[in-house]
Amino acid sequence: MGEQLFGEVGIDLSAGPTEVLIIADHKADPFIVAVDLLSQAEHGPDSPAVLITTSNELAHAVLGHIERILPDMPTRDFAEPAWRNFGEIHVVEAHAFVLADEYVFEHVQILTENPREALETMHHHGALFLGEGTCVSYGDKTIGTNHVLPTRGAARYTGGLWVGKYLRTVTYQEVTNTESSAMLGEVIGRAASKGTPAPVMSAWPSTAVPDSTGSPPPSDHSVNKRQSASVANVGLQRPDALCPRQKGPHYQLSTRRPQCARHRRRPRSRSRHR
Repeated sequence: MGEQLFGEVGIDLSAGPTEVLIIADHKADPFIVAVDLLSQAEHGPDSPAVLITTSNELAHAVLGHIERILPDMPTRDFAEPAWRNFGEIHVVEAHAFVLADEYVFEHVQILTENPREALETMHHHGALFLGEGTCVSYGDKTIGTNHVLPTRGAARYTGGLWVGKYLRTVTYQEVTNTESSAMLGEVIGRAASKGTPAPVMSAWPSTAVPDSTGSPPPSDHSVNKRQSASVANVGLQRPDALCPRQKGPHYQLSTRRPQCARHRRRPRSRSRHR
């Protein structure tokens, strides 16, 4: 539904299949680990369920429980292909949190001796579920936090749904100081050297293209508030409204500074007195 309405209404992200990852050590109950993996795998045939553990004994015990529980599950049609095609068990000596962060999963359950360690170690996840007393199903159904969480790696750049998702941020700009506006126009003038003259015409309206007769814009356009200060600093060649040496049938943009002494900045001295 979200993909069908995208563009018509705002949606936070295009959600993928339910994802669960469990980090468990030798203190964890293998039966609880197995049940919690399958409780999320049953959401769909493409729902990944991953276990990362530091205990080889626990890994084998969990696998045994899954093989016994799975055949009798009412949702076997979903859970079995999900576990068969997307289930994983990793036994690591250390750095379980680092490996878990690489998955960037929606639900991450911590069944270790010190589950709160994950709060400081892990950074990329939809939601953390700390300790044996906090299963993912609690977060989905009763605990109170929003269970609309990022999937498919989206947790790298966004979090779960919250009221801020419904706020639309807009900005506005207003330059009220003439000198500041002129300084901004000077910076924009550098765009001419990048091959993008249009921003320069906006910042310096007197550089507009002449009319069909080849005449420059009317004289009342020769000076404007945006260029009233430091006009020559962006290398603008303009007609006699400013300097006789800048006469011409049209306006030109130049990356060179004008040669008119009236507009030339004094060079900064680099010599030292001995």
